[in-house]
Order: sequence, then structure tokens, then C-alpha cells
Amino acid sequence: LLSICNHQLSPSVTRLVIFPSPSPSLHLPPSLPQDVKSTFFQFGASLMQEALLMMNIMEEYDWHIFSIVTSKFPGYQEFISVLRVTVDHSFVRWDLQSVVTLDAVDGDTNSKAHIQLKRIQSPVILLYCSKEEARYILEEARSLGLTGSGYIWIVPSLTTGNPDFTPDIYPLGMISVSYNEMEYPLESRLRDGVGIIATAAVAMLREKGEVPEPQGNCYSQSEKGKTPPSTLRG
Repeated sequence: LLSICNHQLSPSVTRLVIFPSPSPSLHLPPSLPQDVKSTFFQFGASLMQEALLMMNIMEEYDWHIFSIVTSKFPGYQEFISVLRVTVDHSFVRWDLQSVVTLDAVDGDTNSKAHIQLKRIQSPVILLYCSKEEARYILEEARSLGLTGSGYIWIVPSLTTGNPDFTPDIYPLGMISVSYNEMEYPLESRLRDGVGIIATAAVAMLREKGEVPEPQGNCYSQSEKGKTPPSTLRG
């Protein structure tokens, strides 16, 4: 899956920018002004879409009582915000019991994760953190009996990472948002990705009469610095 252009670049970028994969750290509040020449294409699932999918799973099985546990990995505030807004404006009678944000640093003697996780009483827990942080958080949760029978953990693709390498600490039955890449090999993804970009470029040419230059960087003319002497030149 290809990702979206970073809106944070929009005030200074007049070219099309594409990132290789979705990143929760590339988030911008809608209030930030956007350059009229900036163009954004979304080819992959955003953090908001994954959060909503997690709630769709809970709604499907009538799991309306839940809690949120996150680290401070970039995107955690958006993850919490999306879930809170959905709960507040949904016809479903959600019961968001606890929201716990941890400094998930393994080996930190000053960590309050153990105490904070004691607040969790709900049977369903949505976890947002990196795969490395999940090891520590789930270890603490297991010591409190939060990963055994009667508890369901749901995580986004960020926390799952490569499904071929699943840490032993991950509880049995943990539900993850993931993508079936086995039936969509890299060669096909690259071909389809290039085809999407080419189609978008043609549409842009028809609509705006121009296509962004293929060479450039993420700086406007006013921000562009001097080229280092060591820079390779074509």
C-alpha cells in the first residue's frame, strides 16, 4: 500500500510527494493552511481508518465496553481522539471506561505502567503502540492477569508488524488490523502503484494543465539552502 502526502509539507511544497507507507507521525490538523498547488493522494489506510475498523469489529460482536491503552508513540493522540469522537457521536451505546497512556520503556524503574494498568477493568482493550513497546506493555498486563481468559486485545497494523514474527508475549486470540500481502506480491503492488500515480498525473494534467516537475525537494525557494560542495551532480 502506498501512503498519503504529508499535509505538514503543504505550505512549502508545490510538488507531488509520496511516502512509501502510512505513518501515524505524518498527521496535520485540518486547520493548518494548505498551499493551493499542493496535491494529496491517499493510497493506503490512515490511522483514523484503522481505528474506525477496530470499532467496527467491536460493534459486530457487541463488544461495547472497552478501554484504550497507548504508549506515546507518534499518532497516539489522534488514535485516542478518533475513538473519543466516535463514541460521543455514535448511535451505539459505547462505554469507554479508561484511557491509559504509558511511558512504555522496558527496564525503567520509575515506570508507573503497572499502577496505571490496574485501572483497566473492561473485557476489551484497544492497544496502540510500536511492536517493541507492546512487548513491555503486554508483559505488565500479563502480570496483572489482563491477558488471560475474559480479555480481548485489539491492535492496529503498527503493533502487529510482520505477522511472521509474533512475540510470545502476545496473548492468544489477539485481534489485529492487517493486510493480506501474500496474495498481493511486491511486483504487483509496484505495478499497480505506478499505474495509480500515472493515472493521477494524467488527470492532473487535464485539470490543471501542468504536472509537477519530476525533480525537486521539499523546500520552497525562500527556504532552499546552498547546495553542499560534496553533493553529487548528474
